[in-house]
Order: sequence, then structure tokens, then C-alpha cells
Amino acid sequence: MQGDIVSLTFQLIIQAICVLIIIYEIYSKIKAIKKESDDEHEWRMRIKKVVEIVERKEPEWDEALAEVKETRAVLAKEFNKRLDNIERTIEENHSDTEAKIQEIRAEQEFSIEIFKVILQGIGQLGGNGPVTKMEERLDAYLNKAAHE
Repeated sequence: MQGDIVSLTFQLIIQAICVLIIIYEIYSKIKAIKKESDDEHEWRMRIKKVVEIVERKEPEWDEALAEVKETRAVLAKEFNKRLDNIERTIEENHSDTEAKIQEIRAEQEFSIEIFKVILQGIGQLGGNGPVTKMEERLDAYLNKAAHE
């Protein structure tokens, strides 16, 4: 029976590690997306600066200015398309991750309920001492978790 308790505890630890891995993957994706967004912003600022310089020049710059504005429009369109793709990817990943987290939480709740029933059963069979203490600790943990 003690082996079952250890096995269940080990399973809970493994599930917690899986949740941490998922959270780290999400963090890495968001960090990469932010880097791409920062790079795009830098290019937009450079183009804006060039346009401002060109606008201050004489009329012979009109053709060059038109070309720069056209390039800026193309880049803005591409940037917006990429941004839409990034936002869609984030939303899809968020939905998938939320579903996985809910599934893991349900499994953990079920495992904790089983663990509690096992402890109660051992207590009813006359197991005292560590079993009673563990049951009290589990109740305290569940009470604390319910209020967080």
C-alpha cells in the first residue's frame, strides 16, 4: 500500500513537471514573437525617418519620395499580415494550452481524490500515525488551494 502512495505521489510530480514544460514552451514562443515584433518596429522607424528627411528636400525628390512611400506601404501590408499570423498563432496556442492545462488539472484532482480515499481506507483499517498526519496535511493543502 505504501508503494501505491509513492506511485501516486510520483505521478503527481510528473504531472506538475509536464505543466511546467508547457508553461516554458508558451513563454519561449511569446519571447520569439516579441523579438520579431521589435525587429519589425525598428524597420518601420527607420523608413519613417528616411521619409521625413526626403519630405524636407526640394521637389526633385518627389519621385524618390513616392517610391519610398510605396515601399513603406508594401512593408506595412506585409507587417500587418505577419502580425495577424502571429496573433492567430498565439490564440491557437493559448486555446490548445488551456485545454491541456484543464485536462491535467482534472487528472490531478482525480488523483488527489483517490489518494485521499486510500488514506481514509488505511485509517479505517487501523493505520495511525503517519497516515493520520498525511491525511491532515492533505486536507490542509486542499483547503488552502480552494481559497487561492
